[in-house]
Amino acid sequence: MAKRAKVVAKQSAPQVKVPAKVKVATDETEGMGTTLTIPKISAKAMSKDVGIALIRDLAATDSDMEKGKQMLAAAATKRYDLQSRLTLVIVKAAVNETSINLSHAFSDDKKAQGLLNNQLGVALGYREIAMLPNGKATVQYVKDVYPYFPAPGEDRDTVEYKKKQTTRTSFLHRLKQCCMVANGIIADKTKAEIDKESGVLRLTGPAVKKQFGASSVLLNEKQTVKDGKSKTETKLTEKPSFTAIAARAAEAHGKVINRVSNTRGAGPGGFKGASPEKLVIAGADAMIAALSKIKDVTDAMKDKLRALVTACNNALA
Repeated sequence: MAKRAKVVAKQSAPQVKVPAKVKVATDETEGMGTTLTIPKISAKAMSKDVGIALIRDLAATDSDMEKGKQMLAAAATKRYDLQSRLTLVIVKAAVNETSINLSHAFSDDKKAQGLLNNQLGVALGYREIAMLPNGKATVQYVKDVYPYFPAPGEDRDTVEYKKKQTTRTSFLHRLKQCCMVANGIIADKTKAEIDKESGVLRLTGPAVKKQFGASSVLLNEKQTVKDGKSKTETKLTEKPSFTAIAARAAEAHGKVINRVSNTRGAGPGGFKGASPEKLVIAGADAMIAALSKIKDVTDAMKDKLRALVTACNNALA
């Protein structure tokens, strides 16, 4: 017969002296029996209600940051999609309306730029031709655009006006860049289409092969690409982007576009990270095109040209 355990009257817990060191299993060393020093903390040093709250808030902050990164990534993808669509409709407009001269996008002539903006605005449906009371025609924004762009007579000191102004400035900047890209596409006879899988503009043709080292690229700023079937990775000669295409098109007009952000390169002539050979070739092409259009050479230009001639002679010696 099993013995019954003795019932002992409940007593107050005895005071146990905790040794300075004791073998315990921690989260990081579970089962390893690492010897740890047990801390002795005075009551005045304690803030027991803060630690968990800080961990909770930090976790929430990290979660918000991760959501922010995801939102930024989604916004970047959406931006590529919008630029792709805008570029294609500009190509369509310029190909089918001979009076539209996309080279005005590279011009410093504000009148020429204004004409191009008006032409594309009408072609894309956000501007319209209206008749003034005096019988003269004018070009103006359609009413449907005013929830996004400043309307005539709107108070300029309001937050809403400034927000709309920012949207309009951003759009006009994108419009100009897409005009440059469209100009390059048409001039180089490049095939341009929206990639069904990514929604990004895909360019295909000899000019693409010459610039990026591959006959077909997506303008997604990813320099390392994977083959769909073999999964092999290929590194392009530069990151394919709208800025890269616009910069290449600008060279034909004697212009140089400084590429911003290290995703596309920056620096003298907008070719940071490029090889010396590429710098020389691209720079020479831009220089030749620019010199062919210059009528009056300033003293500052002469000094630079003399230095350039000396550098060329040294390289050719």
